[in-house]
Amino acid sequence: MKVAAIIAEYNPLHQGHLFHMEETKRRTGADALIVIMSGSFVQRGEPAIVDKYRRANAATQCGADLVIELPVLFSLQSAEGFARGSVALVKGTGIVDYLSFGSEAGDLAPLERMAALQAQSNVEYHLTLRRGLAQGLSYTKAAHHAAQTHLGLDRHKRLGSNDILGIEYLKALEGSKIKPMTIARRGSYLSKEITKEQHPSATALRHSLLRGDSARSLEEHIPFPMAKSLNLFQLEYGQFPSVNQLRPHLQQLLLIEERDLRTITRYETGLDNLLKKVIRRNEDLVTALYTASSTRYTLSRLQRFVLNSLLNISQGDVDQALLGEQLYLRPLSFNAQGQRLMSRIKKEGSLPLLSRFAEGFEGEAPSPHLKREVKATSLYEMLIGGRDFDQDFTNSPRLYVPDNPDSTMMNLDQIDAPVILDDTNDFDILKDLDDPAKT
Repeated sequence: MKVAAIIAEYNPLHQGHLFHMEETKRRTGADALIVIMSGSFVQRGEPAIVDKYRRANAATQCGADLVIELPVLFSLQSAEGFARGSVALVKGTGIVDYLSFGSEAGDLAPLERMAALQAQSNVEYHLTLRRGLAQGLSYTKAAHHAAQTHLGLDRHKRLGSNDILGIEYLKALEGSKIKPMTIARRGSYLSKEITKEQHPSATALRHSLLRGDSARSLEEHIPFPMAKSLNLFQLEYGQFPSVNQLRPHLQQLLLIEERDLRTITRYETGLDNLLKKVIRRNEDLVTALYTASSTRYTLSRLQRFVLNSLLNISQGDVDQALLGEQLYLRPLSFNAQGQRLMSRIKKEGSLPLLSRFAEGFEGEAPSPHLKREVKATSLYEMLIGGRDFDQDFTNSPRLYVPDNPDSTMMNLDQIDAPVILDDTNDFDILKDLDDPAKT
């Protein structure tokens, strides 16, 4: 059985992601697809547009066979940390043959060349990169300049953020038997506005939802399982979570508790004082952070630092995790093929597969990464106005059966047991919403 993997956030899952899944299977001939997906918070330093369980369930209904959660201390890192942590999980399954990622280049050769040169400790390249960062350039711009100067990058070609991330994936795969492949990104994926293009960006879709547009108005751009989840989430909570809702938590941390942030990952002298000035401004948090941002401290970096501070993620925590200490594989959703994958992972994987989330808390030394995941889920629940602060323990991975979309929750100890589903089909819920007699 050939197995491919994708590292994703699906925030939200849209037609471009669907194309990526289908094209990955077509090009690799893979029989199964594993997705490593960010959980409650994503790499831009924002709360996910809907919770991880709904996004994972939508993914398995759209082509993924097994969705595994990317721990929050990896999902809130810059490109290098995000890539190294994600690839560590891919390797840890022990069964993946291909890693597929999207890129602006759409061509593996130049990315592999740059990854190889960077990995060879090209002194001039790294000196130019660091000089650019010291001058206040973002990582993407500094890396682009260094690549032009030392690696022969065409000055008319610009490295995109996905190219940078792809290079980091390739560096993290060094020495592995996993074969990389890349698929060109389609559409204007950085645009904040929905146009008539084939694949509107996830950024545009989130922008539309956060300004109050109905999720139903976006159904033509989003696969039905994801559209259903967005609709039900909007009906249940009235709005989608945003960075602005972090403001009182940040005020509590800095003004009441006066927390020392110097141990937080990616801290630099002055960042704590910058945040204190930000939260005293009479404007929403995103606007204040944007006003305080610069080429050195991009908005995404500031937002990540806010969340790393609230979750107390130190550089030591990240370094420990990148060494593989107390890492784990936590399934969020799967189908029948995913059941077979999990059976193989239990036998062939180098990382433990958690049958139950609570397993990580059994024994004398519970994983600190799991404790942090509970904290992240609880913070997310506060942002959406929910009350289920124990859902990491009460939500088991969900099995999706295509012939009956009403998935069922089950313990992974039962992965070889038959699954009995009732006759209800909650895919009809959205249709009922338009019928006053049924609401």
